[in-house]
Amino acid sequence: MIRAEREAKERKRRQKEEEERMEVEFRRAMMDKFAREDKLEQLAQQKRRMKELEHKKEVERMWLERLNAYRAEKEREQEEFNRVMENAKWEE
Repeated sequence: MIRAEREAKERKRRQKEEEERMEVEFRRAMMDKFAREDKLEQLAQQKRRMKELEHKKEVERMWLERLNAYRAEKEREQEEFNRVMENAKWEE
């Protein structure tokens, strides 16, 4: 009976040790998993920010291109107006 009691205690001790080992392993594995997921999320956010910057630069480039074309057109119109006015002056 004493022997059976000792064996039962030993089984419980081993079981408790195994459960503690499993818990430590599980917690470590989950923390590693969450750390990897956080890293992936950070990379995704960084990639998203870089893409946003690229878009802003492209919009700025396109705007400047359009603005320059507008200004060039207005300058051509002004030159044409000046030419017409100059011709009208000579006709007087």
